[in-house]
Amino acid sequence: MKTFLPAGLAIAGLFLVSGCGFTEFGDTVRETVKVRGADAADTTIDNLEWGLCNAASIGSINRTYGTSDEDANRYRDFCTMHQTRAGSVVGPVPAPAEAE
Repeated sequence: MKTFLPAGLAIAGLFLVSGCGFTEFGDTVRETVKVRGADAADTTIDNLEWGLCNAASIGSINRTYGTSDEDANRYRDFCTMHQTRAGSVVGPVPAPAEAE
């Protein structure tokens, strides 16, 4: 009995999720997830770039990128590109506002 319960729940979940594809509501849900997911991914990348270029310690940067001139130049170029693209970077990018 215990092995049938998780399998039954998984099958019920698949039917529930697959049913969304056949309704207007399902289309709306998929579009919302796609757009919000893309926004969240973009925000994550911005925050990671900010952290790499502005929040990492000098020691960690030296250990990671200070081993060669080529690595140091790549790090400098990457952070210069990020700051140019992001404008004046003061802190991490806030999460997108909740849609009402």
